[in-house]
Amino acid sequence: MPADREIYAGAKLLIDRFGEDGALDHCDARIAALADEEDGVIVWKGIKVAVGHLLAGAPGPDDVVN
Repeated sequence: MPADREIYAGAKLLIDRFGEDGALDHCDARIAALADEEDGVIVWKGIKVAVGHLLAGAPGPDDVVN
């Protein structure tokens, strides 16, 4: 399984490439395409959560929160 940092980096790339709605749509498409591969679905669901966090302004895994 990828580290949280890699998940968030992938989420950021998706947002940059596809925009806000497109990033979430792309995650949904990948989850559906990989329905028979449990590990792939888990990774893409994690990326989708990270996309949501980034879009909401939540801190990423490397951000320091006081």
